[in-house]
Amino acid sequence: MIIGVYGDNAYIEFTLLELWGFPDSICYSGGYDGKWEINIKSGNYMVKDIAYLSTGELIKLNDDLNAIYRNCFGTAKLLLLDTDLEVNLDMNNKGQINVTGLYKAHPEVNNKLDFEFNSNQSYLIRTFDQIEEMINLYGGTKGVIS
Repeated sequence: MIIGVYGDNAYIEFTLLELWGFPDSICYSGGYDGKWEINIKSGNYMVKDIAYLSTGELIKLNDDLNAIYRNCFGTAKLLLLDTDLEVNLDMNNKGQINVTGLYKAHPEVNNKLDFEFNSNQSYLIRTFDQIEEMINLYGGTKGVIS
């Protein structure tokens, strides 16, 4: 399963490697904790690493993205403290999105990727479809309810 944010010659993708607690035990941030491969491409720069996040965190991002999509304005954020990833998606009233972020693989080392790329409303459809597929398989923030 891949979930991404896409733009012009750029993307941030999370590929699910392992999911913990499914279907019996949800985590504090909602949904299930998981181990994901993260790939960031911005222009000629790339990162490939491991990130730990929950399906609930991706659902929250989906909710924020839906709000800016409907309003054609606003900001959506994804902040992962465990892997030092911060992503901001700022949409203007023309549907253009400026994606900015910072990634540090090891917080104790001053080595980071500070990235920025352009996107627009049309790229969000793919992200919505990917997150919907995840929700259909693993449920929402309360997990799979039988």
